[in-house]
Amino acid sequence: MFNKIFSLEPGSSAWAMVTRSVRALIADRGGLSTVEYSTMGGVMSGAIYMAGQALQQAQLSAIESLTGP
Repeated sequence: MFNKIFSLEPGSSAWAMVTRSVRALIADRGGLSTVEYSTMGGVMSGAIYMAGQALQQAQLSAIESLTGP
């Protein structure tokens, strides 16, 4: 299998290979939306977790105030 992104032609430098790879990655819009959605999913999961922790603390505090002397 031949990968055009990471091929080294005679006389090319490593920097040219990196530049071509970065340009190919930027041009690939399909992968970008996948990264955006997974990042947003992680952010939302963190927000839900933190809200759940705050709600749990509020519930424990309310229960302790009702059952305390």
